[in-house]
Amino acid sequence: MVALVVGLAAAVLFEWSTDHHRCFQASISAYYYTPVRPYFVSALVAIGVCLVCLRGNTDPEDILLNVAGVAAAVVGLVPTPRVGACMSTPVGSRDGVRGVIAGNVANNVFALLIAGAVGLLVFAVLVVWWSAHGGGWPARTTVVAFAFAVVAEVAATFVFYTARSFFLAPAHAVAALTMFGCIFVVVSLNAAAHWNGRRWLRNTYVVIASGMALALLVVGLVALVTTWRHATLVIEGVFITLFAAFWSVQTHELWSAGLRPRRTSTAFSP
Repeated sequence: MVALVVGLAAAVLFEWSTDHHRCFQASISAYYYTPVRPYFVSALVAIGVCLVCLRGNTDPEDILLNVAGVAAAVVGLVPTPRVGACMSTPVGSRDGVRGVIAGNVANNVFALLIAGAVGLLVFAVLVVWWSAHGGGWPARTTVVAFAFAVVAEVAATFVFYTARSFFLAPAHAVAALTMFGCIFVVVSLNAAAHWNGRRWLRNTYVVIASGMALALLVVGLVALVTTWRHATLVIEGVFITLFAAFWSVQTHELWSAGLRPRRTSTAFSP
């Protein structure tokens, strides 16, 4: 995931240099309409898959990683309706969510909904199989999380096919905010987990979480009182950079252990 983040930064900088160093887009998402698009979409979907597959240290962390992973895929597959003003080579359509972009979204979101439905179905089958072979039923947290996932899948499908314009307008922004919000909470949970433990890990996670909050506060205030158009780009850049730093630190921390020691039950917990 860290390598994918570095690659995304490289793709953005390459586009900037190819465009004769004229300007940056107002957000990383706006690079969907530039030659960065293939890497942008691929990186977001790949990071999303990693976040879903990785097991969190606790049930809340695991659920947050799963939500962030799904949101990351939506961010990549459903573009922002705001098209930038400068780019080396325009890609797609300048009419935002209409035309070829609407066709892309219709196809890609359909595929994502099918993938989600298959994942939920497989999980349900595994639970039944596990319980039938004496493994016990899932913990309450797992059942509640699964129920919410099913409701979210059904609701997203219903809105997508009955109110497409309503879905397209806020989908990208909501997914992006959800992804960054979940990442911030995950970092905060890791800081709390070390509050009475290893000081350097606690301090590192606190600094990363504080950096995310401070970037949102300071850059957001500057954007409110000025006409600066790159506030979103800077906030996204800071969050993504700090996310890469967080994952590097946690990878170092858990390289051998895999997960932190925790109380577990015999209940089904894939």
